[in-house]
Amino acid sequence: NVSATTISKNSHVSRLLNLRKLKSQNNLLYNKNNSEKLNDNLPGANEKFMPSTQKQVFYNIMNIPALQIKPMKGRVSMKAAAELPESYKGNRIACIELEKSKYLARLLKTVQAITAILMIFAGCLLMPPSALTGMEEPFEHLSALMLGMLSVSILLELGRGIFMRLFSGIKPVLRFTGAYLHAGCQAYFDRKTEQIINLLPSLILTAALIILFLTAGDMTRKWIIWIIFTVEICFSIGLIYASVRFQQLPDDILVQNVGSTYLVYSSQKQPEP
Repeated sequence: NVSATTISKNSHVSRLLNLRKLKSQNNLLYNKNNSEKLNDNLPGANEKFMPSTQKQVFYNIMNIPALQIKPMKGRVSMKAAAELPESYKGNRIACIELEKSKYLARLLKTVQAITAILMIFAGCLLMPPSALTGMEEPFEHLSALMLGMLSVSILLELGRGIFMRLFSGIKPVLRFTGAYLHAGCQAYFDRKTEQIINLLPSLILTAALIILFLTAGDMTRKWIIWIIFTVEICFSIGLIYASVRFQQLPDDILVQNVGSTYLVYSSQKQPEP
């Protein structure tokens, strides 16, 4: 005579063996093609005919993120990373130094000077130069001009710091490098996010200055706003250059912004220029 306890143990062992068999079949299918969904021909795939224990195993397997998210080819799926991924370590492909590189610094200053001359020439076509030279209250107007020029550089980098914090959650650092204020962050951003951080604050400030220019009735005030706008464009040239350089690099780059220096990493091994 077989006791009821023995029968219960045998049935329990049988269920465990069935579950292990189901797991091994699912694992084989997953290893064969982890980007496809489970086939309907899989034993037990039709949940209507599954015992409750097999249903739970099936749901656990289906909830694996790798089965639901297709891998991205040649791109990173993150906007920001607190630490550099393992596949990127040791693969720095570029270092963009806006101020430390003498050649690049001279090139950017030359472009800034040409831009300033063109902007002043355009201002003379839009407004009479006499409105700037014949100020009725020169001290107040010059004070407003100096304050506006200083505010532009601070607002640009403050805006970049805010976006760095929003995208990464890591507190940025504002510091002076020479005569310029720069925002830096220890996080690593993908190409699109870094371009947004560089360009969006400048676009917002440009739109605000254009609105002020159009609504200012006094020609002297228009000139002051135009000069502040010129300074803002000149400050943005380095950011525009860096954003264009990022576009020429591989799609999967991660960028760390340390003051006026951009460290660029990629999962693809390339010699650093």
